[in-house]
Amino acid sequence: MSDEPTFDPRRKAAIRELVVDNAAAHPGRAGGRKRTALVAILVVLALTISGGSVAYALGTGLIDLTPAAAPSPTPTVTATATPTPTPVVRDPAGSDHAINACTELNRMFQVDGASESETKENARARGAAVVAEATAARDADPQWNEMADAVTAAQARLIEYLDDNTPEGVHAMEAAAAEARDVCAPLGVTVELQQG
Repeated sequence: MSDEPTFDPRRKAAIRELVVDNAAAHPGRAGGRKRTALVAILVVLALTISGGSVAYALGTGLIDLTPAAAPSPTPTVTATATPTPTPVVRDPAGSDHAINACTELNRMFQVDGASESETKENARARGAAVVAEATAARDADPQWNEMADAVTAAQARLIEYLDDNTPEGVHAMEAAAAEARDVCAPLGVTVELQQG
């Protein structure tokens, strides 16, 4: 004996008859036709408005379809010897410290997937490395003062943000990161703020 329920053949016939009678009593549904008509009207209206907007833009000159003028021939310039500027020689040790400070700062701004307490601990350790490298660059040559100030401020803002992430603190951290990004870019280091 099967555990599945079965319908009596008379019950099946009665249900089938009800469905057929209902379909015969309501041959067309007006709601479906109304919906189709509404969609068609909205599509025509949208096409009319968009076509009118394009026509308006073309008519008022907002869109200029005239071809660009052909470039005029440029006169040939004879090469003359230009004096070569004397390159500024940077202290390699100071440069290395500056690059290391920017690199450590970038590592500070990256989410490392650790727990919150480990992330704070890692950020503080990296922040100490940023300050140490920035100080070493500044000590090697005063030309690194701006870079040292920017990366030191950025790491301090990040540490502050870890403890209190108010909107003002977030904004201050983003501003400090942007300043550090500007001074680190010439060194070939990209400082990216990754929030998560």
